[in-house]
Amino acid sequence: ERRVDGLLISPVQDKNDDIRYLVSKGTPLVIVGRHFDDIKVDEIHSDEVRGGYLATKHLINRGCRKILMISGFLFKSAARMRLEGYKKALEESGLEYNEEYVIISDIDIEDGYNAVYEAKKKGLKFDGVFCYNDMMAFGAMKALKELGFGIPEDVAVVGYDDIMFSSLVCPPLTTIRIKKFEMGFEAFRMLLQRLRGRRKRVKRKILDVELIVRESA
Repeated sequence: ERRVDGLLISPVQDKNDDIRYLVSKGTPLVIVGRHFDDIKVDEIHSDEVRGGYLATKHLINRGCRKILMISGFLFKSAARMRLEGYKKALEESGLEYNEEYVIISDIDIEDGYNAVYEAKKKGLKFDGVFCYNDMMAFGAMKALKELGFGIPEDVAVVGYDDIMFSSLVCPPLTTIRIKKFEMGFEAFRMLLQRLRGRRKRVKRKILDVELIVRESA
């Protein structure tokens, strides 16, 4: 029976046991969109620290001083690194980091929506919101509008990913664009190199990100 020659894996779970098992068996694979500190394996992902930094710095540059971050769960490397970028931008700008302004949740529309209401229930005052992804940003904007906030007049919002609908919502969403096509292409190329025996050392490739400025910030 013929098995697969190699795998491209984009993990979403919090445990790495399956990845460890495949690596221990010598299965050729490339991890896409995530980084593991404790597993030596080929991987490709975006510069998430820079993405979090660019998003937060943009909000600061437009005058925001109390920035709410709506994050995904921190077992995901992307969430941890985006949070690191958020902290870096605050520190560089002389703004205090307050963990109360980081709300951690699942990463869909309703989670962004609920996070804004949770922040208001806590009595947090904020003039900027940085969301882990665009879907959460859509939910956050809906909640802000319901609460009577103008976007971006009262609260500016930045998302992440630059999905197709980001330019179509009202107002169009400022976001961080990741290089999806290049990531897929490079991941496949890395796997082919591994399968053909052209490379022995583990490779980690990090792709740059881009701030896309629209009307929400």
